[in-house]
Formats: sequence, C-alpha cells, structure tokens
Amino acid sequence: MQWGVVPSWSKTKPDYASILRTINARDDTILQSKSMWSSMKNRQRCVVPCEGFFEWLKKGKERIPHYMTPKNGDPLFFFAGLYDKVTYPDDPEKQEPQYTYTIVTTTVCPSLSFLHDRMPVILTNATDINDWLNPLIALDQIASRIMQPQEVTKYVKVSNYVNKIGNDGVKCVEEVEVDGKGSLVSFFKMQQESDVVGPVDGKRKRGDGNEIKKEESEVTEDVPVAKKIHMDDSETVKNESEIPKPTIKPRPTIGEQLRSLEKNKKIPPRTPPKKTNSKSITDFFQRK
Repeated sequence: MQWGVVPSWSKTKPDYASILRTINARDDTILQSKSMWSSMKNRQRCVVPCEGFFEWLKKGKERIPHYMTPKNGDPLFFFAGLYDKVTYPDDPEKQEPQYTYTIVTTTVCPSLSFLHDRMPVILTNATDINDWLNPLIALDQIASRIMQPQEVTKYVKVSNYVNKIGNDGVKCVEEVEVDGKGSLVSFFKMQQESDVVGPVDGKRKRGDGNEIKKEESEVTEDVPVAKKIHMDDSETVKNESEIPKPTIKPRPTIGEQLRSLEKNKKIPPRTPPKKTNSKSITDFFQRK
C-alpha cells in the first residue's frame, strides 16, 4: 500500500511531486461537499498504525528535526486515514489495482504548536477506531468527536541525519542534546559531571571517586588570595580587606624617559654642529 492517494479515476501513474500533494488530507477540506475526498470519506476510511512522526522547527535557514511518540506508553499511534485503489489502463504491466492512502490532519495541539500548525488526527480509543472503520456511519456523525487535536504526544530533538531522504534506521530517531551534540556546552557539562568536589574533605574528585592529584590538574583551585598571603611567620591574613594594596605609579611619558636617560649619561647630550673654515668649491674656481 502506497502513501499518497492516487484517485481511482487516474489514467496514468502520477509523478513523485503529484503524490506528495496527497499524502495528507485536511479535515476541513474533507468535510466539504465537493472535493476529491468525497468518494472516500464515508466508505473508504482506514487506520494507519505508526511508531512516531517527525516535524521540523524552523529557525532562519536552519530546520531542526523533532520526533514525536506516544506519551502514555503505547507502542503505536493510530492515525485516521482514507484510501483508494486505481488501475492504470495505459500501463499493461500493472493490471492489478494499486492501493494508496492518505493521513487526515487537523489543527495542532498546544504543546506542538511551536513546531507546526497541523498534526495527524489520532484515534485514542477502541470506540473511535471502530466508528472510523464502520462504513455504515457517515463522517458527519463522528467528525466533531474524532477529528480533534489530541495531547497524547511527547517529542525529542533528533540529529540532522534524518534530513537526508536516503537515510534510514534507528539513527534517525536517536535523541540529541538541545544545545547540539559535541558542542562546548555539552563538553563543559561532562567536565562538571566528571570532576566534582568532595562533600567532606573539599578535594576535587573524578566521577569514579578517586582524588585528582595536583600534577594531574591543568588548573589550580580557586582558593581566595587572602588565605595564601602571610604577613609574617606568626600571623596569617584572614580578611581580604587586611591585605596591603600595592602602590601603582603612573607610567612616565616618553619625554620623561629621555630626560632620565640623558641625566644618567646613557645617551650623549645633543651638541650643535661645529663651524669650519671650509669654503665652497665655487670660491676656488673664482680665484683661478
């Protein structure tokens, strides 16, 4: 059975883009008197069992996938669906009817509204399932009761692995951390969980309980400076306010530095150029 309804009146097999347009059927469109679903909504209803479904959170150009599963411990969702069968007269190789189906959607429940404005119609009990499958019950009689958003889902963020159509398997539904797998936030979180301070002795310990030696640690502990400074052999500063503050002198200017060097005779004093009795070369030729 193929996902994406192909109406029974189709003469040729539709392309992939056309099938994508019929994978879902809006509840408000189904209830209309004249729609492509009119021939299916009363006598061709079906139930689609499903372990979970995906929705994507849009943040600018980024699309973050989330995976929804039943929150009450049930292994499966049961979605309301419609089906049809078709035979393509122009295709001699496919004379047997092909069955296709669509999933009925409704307005989203509040807990999932941050992801999308629509969600599947979920049948939550045996009565709803039986009534939906019963062709003797018209849709108009049960629509107001069944076609409602249900708060029966929980969700987790999954990796971008699912974004590629060719990928499949359990990796598509594995939960990742909200801040991103392998990010700096996760790194420091793991460091905090692995290196903890002992509740009694105040020593740093690993997750296995062993003490971290000083030479093994890359950084020193954040011990207050006031507890490390000794005024003399007999008195230890206990209050940070008692620590004498060093006097900070302003940095001398360049002129002050040059004058200091000249004063200490590290730079010879500047003297004016000596006057000589030399004459220009033109005077020599004038005497000739």
